[in-house]
Amino acid sequence: MASLESPEAKAQPGFFTTTLTWDGEGDVDLHMLEPGGTHVYYLNMEGSAGTLDVDNRVANGPEHYYASCDSSRLQAGIYDIRVNNFKGPERKATVQVNFANGGQPLTRIIDTGPQRGRLGDPDPLPVARISVQRDDSGNWTATPVQ
Repeated sequence: MASLESPEAKAQPGFFTTTLTWDGEGDVDLHMLEPGGTHVYYLNMEGSAGTLDVDNRVANGPEHYYASCDSSRLQAGIYDIRVNNFKGPERKATVQVNFANGGQPLTRIIDTGPQRGRLGDPDPLPVARISVQRDDSGNWTATPVQ
């Protein structure tokens, strides 16, 4: 056991993180629409408020987005989480959102529908919405929008 090396961590922690996995081969893409209007996905991995730091194009995922913990980057407002079945058969996709400030993780399981390719990029399937707010004391919170 002493000779085993741990793999290098790829996904970064964040104010909230979103992880996408799916059940098989193909390429399902994670999309994040940030409050300021930036569309973060495989063609634009660096957003104004966060980053898509893992993009799996082969099978099962993961894909991973994290919202910055830097208060000069983090944006108040609604973050729209979406997916697109870029390549492959219809899949079951699981999206999990974890929050740095604690609370119950949010998990959604959806059917991706048939392959949509780049035609699905401007209109990815909605999965969940996260509200990020800053109070008068400067404290940030992130919560799912029901």
